[in-house]
Amino acid sequence: MAETALLTPGLIVADTYEIDRLLGRGGMGEVWLAKHRRLAGKQVAIKVLRLEGTVSKEALARFRREAEIAVRFEHPNIVQVLDFNTLPSGEPFLVMELLKGESLAQRLTGGRLALPAVQQVVRQVGAALQAAHRAGVVHRDLKPENIFLVPTSLGDQVKVLDFGISKLADSQTVMTTDAVLIGTPLYMSPEQALGNNRDVTAQSDLFSMGSICYELLTGEPPFSAESVARVVFRIAYEKHVPLGQARADLPASVVAAVEHALEKERSRRTADIDTFVLELTGEPLAIPTPSTSSGVIAPGMSVSESLMSGKTVNPSPERALATPGPIAAARRTSGTKLLVGLLGGVVLLSGGMISWRKYLVSIMPADAGVVVPVTSAEPPATTADAGTEPGQLDAGVVLVIDAGIRPATPPTHVVEVAADTPSPKDQARLTELTAARDRGDWEYLEAQRSSVRGLDSRTARARAMSLVVLGMCHRASNVLLGTAIEELKRVASPSLVRSARRDCEAVYPSASSMQW
Repeated sequence: MAETALLTPGLIVADTYEIDRLLGRGGMGEVWLAKHRRLAGKQVAIKVLRLEGTVSKEALARFRREAEIAVRFEHPNIVQVLDFNTLPSGEPFLVMELLKGESLAQRLTGGRLALPAVQQVVRQVGAALQAAHRAGVVHRDLKPENIFLVPTSLGDQVKVLDFGISKLADSQTVMTTDAVLIGTPLYMSPEQALGNNRDVTAQSDLFSMGSICYELLTGEPPFSAESVARVVFRIAYEKHVPLGQARADLPASVVAAVEHALEKERSRRTADIDTFVLELTGEPLAIPTPSTSSGVIAPGMSVSESLMSGKTVNPSPERALATPGPIAAARRTSGTKLLVGLLGGVVLLSGGMISWRKYLVSIMPADAGVVVPVTSAEPPATTADAGTEPGQLDAGVVLVIDAGIRPATPPTHVVEVAADTPSPKDQARLTELTAARDRGDWEYLEAQRSSVRGLDSRTARARAMSLVVLGMCHRASNVLLGTAIEELKRVASPSLVRSARRDCEAVYPSASSMQW
């Protein structure tokens, strides 16, 4: 006999959401599409827990926990929960953002994924787990079905779903005894498979990540079997087919990263998600501590190296850069540290909030188009944001806010931040990459994204990355192109970025939607 639906089309929930249609049904509940009654075009997903039969207090607590965890993090890679409430009939429900796309499990039906795509997924899932683990939350049910891919102009945005059975290190809301399997058998850790739930830590999620990556790269889970009992036994006691044997073409570093995560003994397993992402992708995860969702730098936030000044050329002692007096009241800033000090000075400007993005051009080294004014006989004019009165900065400092804005009175002395000269080794690498461009080997250029970061010269890195971006544009590699553009912007001059954009859009018009 068919189950009676918990909701029906046309029903109004919480005087706000009009039920449209059923999206899915599981063993303990349903998910419905609904329309917001007062915000035209706004759609949400409503997840309802079925109370028919015996529903334990633990199940109810887990359902509510899913909402609490999502709201606690408000992370771009964790599905957003908008509300938690109960129906008049008593069933609890969650109002969630509506995700349009496909699950990682659905993506896998088309076969294994390319390594760059796997790395892109891992970085985003890793960012979500980083936030969760730092807050003492272990997901405990990572699997392809709980990883959702939302297509965007910059590639797939990953959303991690279902923190409902997660474990909170500092909470006793749900008391789970040992000898109970918590999680999905194919991807659970050995400690979960053995029912040792008190031993479940963040490293349990690492084992699940290793299993997922193994399947993404090979098309098969590492511990598949004909029955759940057999799967559990294999996870706990048997060795999987080594990834290097299943995919001999993979880089040794990738194979080692996955095998490290799949160690059965926790003491030998990857220590944390940051380490796993670094080992698998070659790039560390950023640590947004403390964080803000506004995109504006706030006091106490960490600043990445991309916002820091590099070496600044100082031709002669008599043309030394001026030191801003007010900023240096607590600690003097001079020479090559001046540009970093200016960033701190921007935060201190009064007369209204000034977006930090407008000042990036004034602190990026190796851009011949950026000028750094120095002390002159007459105090130079101060170019600042509207609402900032002249004289609020030290008389010896001029901020060049944008390449299109110049001081009303040009300074007497100007020092240009010179580009460095590529070494013979770097020049040989550039010649190789240029030859690949000339022969149209776009696949080769795209594959060089990681290797060009190792070039010694910033100028060489900028030119090399522009060729990598061009290769991606010719191959329409939308998934990683946005990330490559960001890397290019961190090392290249605005003129080189503009040139790269023109070349890219000429062969891949969709690149015009990217953040150049």
